[in-house]
Order: sequence, then structure tokens, then C-alpha cells
Amino acid sequence: MISQLQYVGIPKRCLALFIDGLIQTVVGFVVFFGISKIELETSTKLFSYALFAALVQWGYYSLMESSKARGTFGKMALGISVCDATGREISLRQATLRFLGKSLWLVLFFIGAAIGAFVLVSGDGHSPLLFIVLAWWIVSFLLGTVGYLMPAFMPERQALHDRIAHTFVVEDDSPDRHVPQKVIFQMVAIAIVARLLFHVIPSVPIPSNIRNNNNSQANQETPVRNQDNNNPNRDTSRPANNPTDTNQETLTISRCGLTEQLSSPSSNSYIDGEWKVNFAVGIEAHESTLRMKGETGMMRTQFFDKDAGKTRTVLQQMNLKVSPTGIWLLGTNPVNEETNQPDANYSPDNIYIQRAPSGEFTAVNCDNNNNRSSVSIAPVNN
Repeated sequence: MISQLQYVGIPKRCLALFIDGLIQTVVGFVVFFGISKIELETSTKLFSYALFAALVQWGYYSLMESSKARGTFGKMALGISVCDATGREISLRQATLRFLGKSLWLVLFFIGAAIGAFVLVSGDGHSPLLFIVLAWWIVSFLLGTVGYLMPAFMPERQALHDRIAHTFVVEDDSPDRHVPQKVIFQMVAIAIVARLLFHVIPSVPIPSNIRNNNNSQANQETPVRNQDNNNPNRDTSRPANNPTDTNQETLTISRCGLTEQLSSPSSNSYIDGEWKVNFAVGIEAHESTLRMKGETGMMRTQFFDKDAGKTRTVLQQMNLKVSPTGIWLLGTNPVNEETNQPDANYSPDNIYIQRAPSGEFTAVNCDNNNNRSSVSIAPVNN
């Protein structure tokens, strides 16, 4: 308990926030290490990443501020703490309200972003809702700005989140402040659970009219010209006048002399789980790990790059489609895992799979350059 409350203004608060920001950056890097850019190019993964990152932040701020530490590491370093009106440590409920109060403007911002995305997906780029979204964003930024500047004008130096939670930020050099081991274990547990749950969430692609830069997918999943089927090297393009082309549920693919009508799969066509996928392009063996959930998944492929003289790893999103004779896994957006940049030298893989009456899988890979190779595919503890 603090006997005499000396309220803290904006400068020390900002410095503590900066220190905590550095700590959160390191923690976020460790917790979400290895997540590639291509994984975040799906709506569910992007949303779950934001949700679990917020969960980790809640654990850091709320658990520490409601413990014997009475504040985060940033606050402890500067000799300030969070307390109630009597100078005692706050409850977890108050700490949670304080955290939500800090994030209120950001929550409003993302609600506006969700509404705006819904309007854009519907194809109405001139909807008056977009102006409402813009006004919503302005209000959210003003709320955040005014909320964080309130300590400069309030007699007890309370920010908006302090007013919501009935808390105060005060000077505190008490020698009894410490971070309990229980709190450390709880924060570590939250971080581990967040990372595990992130991998459980299935990937749902962001609609193409939102992600306009997905040229690889546009080139791959377009209907073909009416050409001679005996030409295995013909390219694909969209006919100029075909009213059925507006139906995105059905498309035609032509690879390695095989032309197929593809459509969206039903649940009995899903191949959920982890798979080992091996094939070769020329002399170079490609070893892949495929993780599928519903209609989408990720494939991580390793092979020896003779030009670079080293092993290269490529990540690509795989989209499941069905044909009258089997299923197709269509690769999009290959990304070099080392640089986390699009890999222009890697042609997306298109894997055609059948299952024989014996239960054995037969598969072939035809990339966008019409390189054809046999594929060995087998489930891993599915």
C-alpha cells in the first residue's frame, strides 16, 4: 500500500510505454517466430494473429498490474505503479478494464475496417457506408488522442482508461515490489497457448477483389482458350466474351496436356491434416510438408538450388478444387522462407490426386511451367 499518492504525468507514462513496447516487440517476435507473410494473407489467420497478439498483451499488462509488481516492467524501471484510490494494488478486473480502455479506440478502428471490407467485398465501391466508416475512423483516432492526453488536464493525472477502471498511476519506490513466479508462469502459458491455437485456425483466403495484387492466382485459375487439346504447352487466358466466366465457382485448368473442369469441394473431398509430399523436377528432389484444413492449406517445400549452391525453402498457399476424376491442389504466391519475399523463380505447384480402390494415393505435379513429375504423398499421423 502506498501511503501518499503522487500522481504521474504524461512524460513518465510515455517513457514507460516505450520500454514496454520494446519488451512486447521481443515477446511478439519469440511467440510468433516463423510465421510467414503468406500465412497472414488469409482472412482467418490475419484475424487470429491480431486476436492472439492482443491476448498476449492482455496477459502482460493485466496480470502484472494486478500483482505485487503493481505495474509492468516499464513502470517498475521508472519507479511508478498502478493503484486504486486507497493506494492498494488493483484487482484483475480493474486491470482488464484498464487494458480494454487503452484499446477502445483501436477496437473501434477495426470495427470500422471490418465494415469497410464488407462493403468492398460486396462490390459497392461508392456506398455511403464508406463515408460513415471514414467518420468512424476519425472519431476513433480522436478518442485515442484525447484519452491519452487527459493526464495533462486532469487533477489526478488520470487517462481515459484510468477513469474507466478507477485506477491511478503514482510514484512508487516501494522495496516490496516484485513479479510473482505465478504471474510469470501464467504469461508464458498464455503465450504458448496463443501460438498453438494460431496453427489450429484454418486458413480462409482473402477475397481476390480485396487482394488485387494476387497475380499468381489470377494467372493460374483462369479459364483456357478453346485450343487443340494435343498441345501440352499452351498457355491459359480468359475468353473475351463468355457469360459463364463470371461464375468463380467453376473454372477450367489446363496443365501438362490435361484439361479439367474444377469446382469448389464438398466436405467429403477435404484432406485435412499433415501430409508428406515428395516429387522431383529434373534431378532435384523436392521434399514438402503439406498442412490442409478445409479448402485451403500451406505447403513448405525444400530443394537444392544449384544456382545458389544451397538448400532453398519455399512456402505457398494451396487451394483445394475438385474435378470429375480427382482433386487438385493449386499453389499460389510462392514465398522464399529465408527472405520472406515472393519467389519469382519458383513456379507454383499444381498437384492432381486420385485415390485407388485399394486406398493408395496416386498423384502428379504440373507446375505453371508445365513441368510434370510423379508425386509421392502420404499422411502423417492423420
